[in-house]
Amino acid sequence: MERIMKRAASATTEGGRADDNFHTALQRIRAHHKYTHLTLEFLRENHIPIVFLDGSATAEGVWRQLSAIGRMMRPAVKRRPPRK
Repeated sequence: MERIMKRAASATTEGGRADDNFHTALQRIRAHHKYTHLTLEFLRENHIPIVFLDGSATAEGVWRQLSAIGRMMRPAVKRRPPRK
């Protein structure tokens, strides 16, 4: 919310989004929570692993997280035999 409101305040000088306002920000947050909840519920019901990333980290930090998750998940992935 803070990021959206900051972006709205600087929209005139830095060319932000025209729909950056409090009402739209609340709608975005509500939609995010509604659909994230449904998705997480589906994944849990189907015993699909859920991994949370810290997207606020640097690009290198996010890459390290993804690499660690890949190493952790590799044994769970069944490999297909090569096509002939």
